[in-house]
Amino acid sequence: QPTTGNAPSSRGLHAATMAGDKAIIFGGAAKSGEMSNEAFALDTNTWEWKSITIAGGIAPCPRAGPCLCTISDNCVLLFGGAE
Repeated sequence: QPTTGNAPSSRGLHAATMAGDKAIIFGGAAKSGEMSNEAFALDTNTWEWKSITIAGGIAPCPRAGPCLCTISDNCVLLFGGAE
């Protein structure tokens, strides 16, 4: 499916979960090994990517291999991973 919007760069070891009709992606590592703390949402109705601003304004540190769990349609919990 073609997508639009601000998509994440190619990466591995990221975390992902579904929150309502949105696929949420956090962190991961680029092929270079550089880790990310970016968060993105893919709306599965419109197939549009959007960058997510972390609530409270303080993003978690860049990490690879974390877990991301859905709490509700508009809240996810991130934990673990390696810096």
